[in-house]
Amino acid sequence: MYIRGDKLTGTKRALEMVQDCARGAAIATQTEVQMESLYPPYQETVPSRVLSDVVAKNMEDLHLDIGDNNAISMGSTDFGNISSVIPVFCPTLKISEADIHTAQFAMDVKGDLAHEAICNGAYIIAKTILDMAQSKDLIAEMKKEFKMYYGKCV
Repeated sequence: MYIRGDKLTGTKRALEMVQDCARGAAIATQTEVQMESLYPPYQETVPSRVLSDVVAKNMEDLHLDIGDNNAISMGSTDFGNISSVIPVFCPTLKISEADIHTAQFAMDVKGDLAHEAICNGAYIIAKTILDMAQSKDLIAEMKKEFKMYYGKCV
């Protein structure tokens, strides 16, 4: 079984509830149940404010709408687990006007808007790496922020 959620604490509680239901069903049917988790639970994503601000500046250079560059898209992912090990950023770039999980969206991922997003994304990542590499102060600030949140250095 696998339980997903937007916060690790809620995910753990939901897992406990599912396990309780399975144990209750086993008792009610006078059977046994065995449960195991095949994968570690997804942790919530915690973007680096310092890194996200650098990304936002680079998005603005391209005249892109940055919206909330620390907003996390819906859905679960192991990206949160990664964000507990290294600082991350979570911008999104529009690749379609259509809703996701639609036939039109599937067609649009091969279109001009998606291609432009790929090129913009490459620029944003490369420029962010360059900006961070050229600033010991930004690196120090990002490390301090990460240590304050997770209690460990990167």
